[in-house]
Amino acid sequence: MPGILWFLFWQSLGCAISFRFFRSRALLVRLWLGSTAGSVLSMWAPVPFAFLWGFSVPAHAAAAAAGALLAAWLFLAKRASREEPGTGFTEEDRPLVWLLPPFFALWVFLLVTHTLRGVNGALYTGQCTYGDMQMHLVFITSLAGQKTFPPYYSILPDTRISYPFLCDSVSASLYLLHTPLRWAYMIPMLAAFVQFCLGFWFLSRELGREKKSPVLSFLFRAAQPVHQVVKDRLRRVVRPEDDELRGRQRGIAAAGHRRAVDVRRGIGGAGGG
Repeated sequence: MPGILWFLFWQSLGCAISFRFFRSRALLVRLWLGSTAGSVLSMWAPVPFAFLWGFSVPAHAAAAAAGALLAAWLFLAKRASREEPGTGFTEEDRPLVWLLPPFFALWVFLLVTHTLRGVNGALYTGQCTYGDMQMHLVFITSLAGQKTFPPYYSILPDTRISYPFLCDSVSASLYLLHTPLRWAYMIPMLAAFVQFCLGFWFLSRELGREKKSPVLSFLFRAAQPVHQVVKDRLRRVVRPEDDELRGRQRGIAAAGHRRAVDVRRGIGGAGGG
């Protein structure tokens, strides 16, 4: 719960900044800019304090205090503006009302049902690009577990991580603040999906010469999960032998997992004896 409150705090602060400095923009644009700014703030705010106290709860508390001071300044420092407040939706953005919600619901469903699901003592996932997921999970747990900054490789002691690991610091903050790893990994993705779709929409709207340009661009990008599901179903019909091979691979992996558990139990039993 503290981790989710942390994430929502920065999202709200980002929106407050956006509403303050982009008053004339449409509501949807301000929300998009604010959410994006909130993600960036949640990534960078702990960094100066992490150099002093490590990637720890005190560093995050100091970052939250600095954010609260910024929020107080935004609230108290009144500024006269001649700009008229932007409208809720422009005519060009109205298709988003019926485009974004169904695709977001599909994205949430696919993410929740295909990320670190526990089945018979093993973890299964459908979102893993050749080991990329394992790498990012290691960075997340290393940042939160080591509480040093910059962090070290977990499998190479005394060697600093040579990777843009701040992309994982948002999830690491959630994990540090007692959010389960699975949800710490997914929550920033949910916000990023909406940010990406809106950003792609606005870019297409500005560059396209026709009103249908952003709609077609949105469908091209946001419908990608649908394309993957349809392709997978067709593959199972055309090449059912692939499922048999994967079934054998899962059986081998499960047997290896059971043997590893038995070995650990045997070592524990021998140590206890």
